[in-house]
Amino acid sequence: MKERRFTGTVGRTMAETRYQYHTIDTNPKDAPNVVYILLDDMGFAQLGCYGSSIETPNIDRLAKEGLRYNNFHTTAVCSATRTSLLTGTNHHTAGCASLIEMKTGCDNNLDGHQIKPEYATIAEVLKEYGYATFCTGKWHLSADQCAAGPVDGWPLQKGFDRYYGFLHGENDQYHPHLIRDNTRAAQPKTVEEGYHFSEDIVDNAIDYLFEHQMNFPEQPFFLYLPFGAMHTPHHAPKEYIEQYKGKFDAGWDVIRQQWFENQKRLGVIPQDAELTEKNKYIRDWDDCTEKEKAVYAREMEAFAGMLTHTDAQIGRLLDYLEESGQLEIFIVWMSGNWEQCRTLSKTWHYLIQQKNLWKIQNQWQRNARRVHIYLCAGVAAEDGERQLPVVQ
Repeated sequence: MKERRFTGTVGRTMAETRYQYHTIDTNPKDAPNVVYILLDDMGFAQLGCYGSSIETPNIDRLAKEGLRYNNFHTTAVCSATRTSLLTGTNHHTAGCASLIEMKTGCDNNLDGHQIKPEYATIAEVLKEYGYATFCTGKWHLSADQCAAGPVDGWPLQKGFDRYYGFLHGENDQYHPHLIRDNTRAAQPKTVEEGYHFSEDIVDNAIDYLFEHQMNFPEQPFFLYLPFGAMHTPHHAPKEYIEQYKGKFDAGWDVIRQQWFENQKRLGVIPQDAELTEKNKYIRDWDDCTEKEKAVYAREMEAFAGMLTHTDAQIGRLLDYLEESGQLEIFIVWMSGNWEQCRTLSKTWHYLIQQKNLWKIQNQWQRNARRVHIYLCAGVAAEDGERQLPVVQ
């Protein structure tokens, strides 16, 4: 933004007043636009670029043009990981022990009200450095979900200029409880007219970015796009589900072995890696009845259809950014399976220091280890001292 200051002198009348101004450009110099794309409850091997037979061409495109990481840390639940992702701190320290609604009565989640205000989100920090900040999607960082208040833990109070999405941990993808900024919002069209939440939040993200570019093209922006997918319920247009008809009839024992071998072929895992033992509570596929097999295969078809549909929405956003000339300067982060991780901070801090954006002391703490997807494009490729295992 540009700040104009009055440097003239005020007379007794307007005629005697000397009008003079000094304009200060407060926009950060050479600062990249930043996008966080967050997927929920998605496994390590469920993307095409990580060995899956599920079609994710747009996410695969990000992997091809950027970096793929295969060693991540996570808190393993929605709210806690979002707290760590957005604040860069241990989730207990920031006041979100687990799900935000699960109040412990202790300091690590006293009342489920919000992340502790002394732990700033990345949106709050970037805003201090001249960024415009937008969020469209699933929030799940406030147990207070009534528009009458309090709204202290809602996105606009946590550093975002604009917000559109739902506040809950999960929602019907066809009939969500929508919020715009600090008020309830009506669903823009019916299911019969083609409504789906994933499409809606990408539409709004594009609208926000278009309006911003038209009015403040010199100001960098931060977009946080947390999808409701792949959290249940697995809702997707019928044509996306039907394209996987029969694709999982071989059962989970065969499919997991196929994806495991694909990961070796892609170099995602070492060639001498051994397939993890199956969960003892999961039966062998051959022990299931024919009816059970039909139900379980259909469930996987719905999951796959939803993931491909979500990938298509990510593609629409990438297409818009490319058409508007903004994609080349982007850092795009991507995550799956209980959201983001803590080791992200090392690469992120490298980028901050190289681009002179800001420097903030993180308290990234080790937590339950899981393998996650992490794709980044743009300036991340400049990292010459990668401290995480990277799949080139």
